[in-house]
Amino acid sequence: MTDNLIVTVKTLRPPIESDPVEIVDRVKVIRDNVGSNAQWACRAILVLYYRQTESEQAMEQTTVKNGVGFTGFDAKILTSFATRLLSGRSLTEKQTAVAFRRLPKYATQLYNLSRYATAQTVQ
Repeated sequence: MTDNLIVTVKTLRPPIESDPVEIVDRVKVIRDNVGSNAQWACRAILVLYYRQTESEQAMEQTTVKNGVGFTGFDAKILTSFATRLLSGRSLTEKQTAVAFRRLPKYATQLYNLSRYATAQTVQ
């Protein structure tokens, strides 16, 4: 399912102005899916990983407090998951369960990123 999953930035577009209720609904959909759907979780891990700086990716920690990418608490484990996915391997059941617990808090960030970039899956 997640073998050879690659997320790339396809296009950049300006922010979309939306009704606040619609935004809340979309964030809830993202929160629910990254917390229960393995494919959504894997995509979210990779999107957030690519928002980390190169040094943060290499050190597996968050050093820049810029509001994007992983929190300091999650950086080590979610970076290891991203590295595993990028090597063409799937997450184990235990890793997927950890991802389901940790990713919902990134729903607003993921929504905001989706307003600017379209992710494309290449298999």
